[in-house]
This record gives sequence, structure tokens and C-alpha cells, in this order.
Amino acid sequence: MSIVVYTAISRRYCGYRWVAQRDLATKGQTMTTATHYIVQTSRACMPNSCWGNYRRVAVLEVPVGVDHASMISARSRDVSSVAQAWERLNVGTTSRCAYQVALAEARVLAAALNA
Repeated sequence: MSIVVYTAISRRYCGYRWVAQRDLATKGQTMTTATHYIVQTSRACMPNSCWGNYRRVAVLEVPVGVDHASMISARSRDVSSVAQAWERLNVGTTSRCAYQVALAEARVLAAALNA
């Protein structure tokens, strides 16, 4: 468990969309929340010349109560930080493929960070 301090975030209109920005001028409006680590996977974007299946694996720090983030990125609303990420891993048919090995490593890392 770790404690993360957030500053107040406001939104402003930028041309055609709303953009979130941190309100650094606001003092004293911070909230603290307990966090934990989860393992999340997603499909990796590859060029058309690669016919196999490729996936991403990441260990994410999220607030307690969140079990799934919207994307593997520090920009995601639910993600406090990305502890470690494995990119473009080939999904094979055995347990020795790069994806399964990275997934096992990520689960061990998340368990160690949550302990």
C-alpha cells in the first residue's frame, strides 16, 4: 500500500475539446488515496506485415477498489503510475512464449509490490 497525493484538477476548453489541467495555484486542496498494483494486458498495435498476435503487459498502480484501468498509460484517469510495461510480445501456443513469460513476471512483481 502506498499513499498518493493529488492536486486539484480543473478542465478548460481548448478549441474543440475539453482538456484537463492541474490547478497548481490552488493550495491546500489535496486528497490522499491508498493504492495497489494490478496486472493488465491489451492488444498491441503492429504493422500489417506482422500476422501473429501481439499483446502488451503492464503492472499499474491504481487506487484501491479499481480492478481494471481504461488503458495502459500514466495518462489514464484511474492509473497513478506504470510500474513496468512489456511491449509487443508475441502470443504463442506454449507457456514458453514471450507473452506468458512476461505475464508470469508481472504477476510476481505485482505480488511483491502489494506485500
